[in-house]
Amino acid sequence: MRQSGVGVAAGNTDRAACGSAFIDARGALRDLNLQFLGLLATPANWIGGGCAGLSSDVLERLASLSDSQRSAAARCPYALFDVRLDDDRHWRCALEAVDAWRIADEPCLATAREDAASPSAARSSASGAADRLMQLLLFYAWTVAGSAHPVERALLGMSNVTASLLRDTPLHRLPAVAAREAPHLAARWNGRRRFWLALIGAAGAADDAALRHVQLLGLQLAAAARLP
Repeated sequence: MRQSGVGVAAGNTDRAACGSAFIDARGALRDLNLQFLGLLATPANWIGGGCAGLSSDVLERLASLSDSQRSAAARCPYALFDVRLDDDRHWRCALEAVDAWRIADEPCLATAREDAASPSAARSSASGAADRLMQLLLFYAWTVAGSAHPVERALLGMSNVTASLLRDTPLHRLPAVAAREAPHLAARWNGRRRFWLALIGAAGAADDAALRHVQLLGLQLAAAARLP
């Protein structure tokens, strides 16, 4: 069997083998983080001075990083993006909405995005960058949902109920779901300005010790979110 994401198209029966191959691929989450940081570092995606819930000063510092410095920031062992995987009610509604579109002969997805869009994501969604990234993020989340390892779900901030919902979602529905959810793409812990400034500062200074400290802080935040 080919060990690639393409192999999943053979059906949900191949999810375990193909999903594990994708998840275990070296740097998969890092690469998604890097693409997300690249989206944030592009001024054309900023609306009203902000983007993905981050303030203009945080975004400006992120944009000032070199490619290698941004790559260092992306090496966190957890997702730096947030697609509300902790909110199972949101995902239940999102998946039901996609079903409703299909039943209604799939009205224009651009209209659906306009209805759901927030000002902070409108320009990036319109450019298509957020849409493309969201498809990759959602496929990764879909494969993680099929994993038997709860740690991987925790690193994405995914609840057990959301994991169950995604496991029951056929692969062919993911693009429509991604189109609907792109406007909700946000920075993880975007209310914690000090975390983001510390991450950007450590990456910019090429300070490995400081980067490890920030990575540990993120792991603590991810773990705390799982507590009842």
